[in-house]
Order: sequence, then structure tokens, then C-alpha cells
Amino acid sequence: DTGTVRYIEHTLKKDVASDTQLEEAANNNNFDAVFIKTMQDSLQTYAARLQTMYKTSKSAAEKQLLQNDFNSVSRLLGKS
Repeated sequence: DTGTVRYIEHTLKKDVASDTQLEEAANNNNFDAVFIKTMQDSLQTYAARLQTMYKTSKSAAEKQLLQNDFNSVSRLLGKS
């Protein structure tokens, strides 16, 4: 579904606030910790959106793709 693809693409666009936080972290010698936190937060948000999209999808094929993506994100977050 092209609407779903556009929605996911929109959520993956550049985040100026995160860029600023990472730049400040690099200047303050705590880039790794801020990067990990930023990635975890982003992945958790993405996982929640995948769940929402899964619940509203009427397509079995789309649901399978969303489930696969959710499972992958869960592994990255250490939840599986």
C-alpha cells in the first residue's frame, strides 16, 4: 500500500532535534550514550507505529510485512 510506504518514509526523515543533541553530545564527550538513547527512543516509537498500522491494516500481506518489521525492531531493542 503506497499510503503505508509514504507514512513510513515520513517517519524516517531527518530529525533536527536529534542532530542537535548528538552534536552537543559529541562536543561534551558523551556521544555514545546519547546516540544509544536516541536510537532506542526512535526504535520504540517506530515499533509503536508498526503496531498501530498492524491493528488497522485489512491486508494479510501487509500485516505479515508489518509483523516482520516489528519482530526485527524488537530484536534490536533486545525484546525477543
